[in-house]
Amino acid sequence: MSENLMIGNVVKLKSGSEPMTIQRIEDDEVLCAWFEGHTIQHETFAYNTLKEYVRPLESKWWTLAKGGAKAISSLSKELHISNKNENVISQDKLVGFI
Repeated sequence: MSENLMIGNVVKLKSGSEPMTIQRIEDDEVLCAWFEGHTIQHETFAYNTLKEYVRPLESKWWTLAKGGAKAISSLSKELHISNKNENVISQDKLVGFI
């Protein structure tokens, strides 16, 4: 078991899938739940077919809004923000966005 998955983690199939929440882990089998529309689905998958779900960059904006200046500074380093006329986000636009 290469990944350290735990109950409550959000995962995806390594081959691609919707994000799913781990409900139970027994040996090398993992019970996951996810929604299709308004219907909850459950399925058991082999542990080694799953990987942790990483949110896309766009979802970090809400985290930034909650995290204030420290979060902005962190994202600035991550995006390599500069004040030059390059194809990057400038800090004034980033702060204005939040």
